[in-house]
Formats: sequence, structure tokens, C-alpha cells
Amino acid sequence: YGFETFLKKQPAYVDWVVVQVRARGPLTADDLAELGAPTEKLRASVARRIEGAWHGSVPRAVLEAHFGRGVLAVAERRANFARVYDLVERVLPAEHHSHVVAREEAQRELLLLAAR
Repeated sequence: YGFETFLKKQPAYVDWVVVQVRARGPLTADDLAELGAPTEKLRASVARRIEGAWHGSVPRAVLEAHFGRGVLAVAERRANFARVYDLVERVLPAEHHSHVVAREEAQRELLLLAAR
């Protein structure tokens, strides 16, 4: 799968994305694309599209990867439906960060929701 391969081959860019969100605040994929990449080497190796991935651009794909892994959250949506990503700890209230749900309890609740 092209996307997972990209993430493994470009860890510096993947990490740099989180650094940018942390330093600059909420960003869209277009905002991130305008920033480019931190080094000439990364700029040369980070293509605009990832072969085999459904994401429209590299910045969007990396933001989505961090979203899917719980590092970033969607803070808002713009009028054009673009997602604005920010750090989870700045989007979700603090009480949710320490709340731990046992796997069995989570599965039971999800099953009850699905059965409705």
C-alpha cells in the first residue's frame, strides 16, 4: 500500500508535520503544502501525491495519518469542507485524556450501539 510505504520512508517529514501544528496552531492540508518541507532533501523526496493512496496530497495524507492515530484532531471545517487539524490536547477537554475504558467495556458499548 503506497501510503504506509511513504510513512515508513519519510519519517522526518511525518514528524515535521506535528512540529508545525504544535508551533503554528491549527492547519489545513493546503496550509501545510504552502510551508513546503523543512529541508531541500525532503522537498525533493516528498511528492505531491502518493501512488496507491486515495488522499489528494502528501500533506493531507500525513495529517490524516496523525488523525487516525490519535495525535491530531479535527478542530473545525472550513466553508469548503477542508479539515483544520490541531493537536488532540488542544481540541478535546482534558478530562477525556485520562479516561481509560477497558477493551471489553468498549466492545460491549459498541455492540449495544450497533444493536439499536
